[in-house]
Order: sequence, then C-alpha cells, then structure tokens
Amino acid sequence: MHAAAATKSRSLRIWGSRSFENEAAMTWLEDLDQAEGLEYVEETLDEVLDADASGEAPPNDAAARAIAAAETVATLVSTPADGVPEEVRQWCFDHPGFDLSEVQPKALHALGVIMTESDLRAAFDRSGEGETWESGLEQLRDRLR
Repeated sequence: MHAAAATKSRSLRIWGSRSFENEAAMTWLEDLDQAEGLEYVEETLDEVLDADASGEAPPNDAAARAIAAAETVATLVSTPADGVPEEVRQWCFDHPGFDLSEVQPKALHALGVIMTESDLRAAFDRSGEGETWESGLEQLRDRLR
C-alpha cells in the first residue's frame, strides 16, 4: 500500500502490508528500547481493546501500534517473522523469561478486533491489499498461539 490511509483524526503513512511497514509502528518501536517490562506492550494492546469495549473501531495508528506490540509478543513466544526489525529481536533477546500468560491472549484478542472492525483493515481493503495484509496477521496469530 503506497497511499496514505486516512483515519477520522489523522492519516497514517503506510508503505507495505507487513507489521512494521508504517509510521505508527516505527514510532512505537523507537520507545520499545526504554521498556523494562511488558507494560508498554500491554498498554499498546489495551488501546485497541478499550476502543472495542466502547463500541468504536480502533483508529489506524492504534491498530498499527498494537500489531507491532503483538509482533513483539510473538517474538518472545517463538521465532520472529521475516521483516521484524532488529530492535524487536534485540529487545526480546535482552528481556527473556517474561510471564506471557496474560499478554499473549490480549495480543490475540487485539488482532481479532483489528482484523474484523478496524479502520486499518478498511484501508487495506480499499487499497486492494486486504488479503495480503490479512494473511500476514493470520501468520502472526499462529505464532502467538
């Protein structure tokens, strides 16, 4: 997807369908190295879950950050996917042994919300890359299980 995807309040620059191929995920990644525990990851996932609980579709930037957070959890659970930045790999290597019993299902739930009712999904569908994007998220969900 080469065009910017619009949200109600702002646009999100997207240059591909992979998890970190957008500006929100890359901005999120800049702060990951400061995180000592899983709170940063969980707070990011909570943005999507809170929007869903209030009956709203999560905005593009929150959805993109949550996908990046889910990729981080998946990297902690198993091997990282192609395209996962070295910063994520290094952070996971530097922070082994987290109890993932709460954050893993939270990541799966957030991905389910994003895949069914997010503005980000609509943007990828409009661009004609919805199937590619969804396939990547399905692979991410498989790595989270």
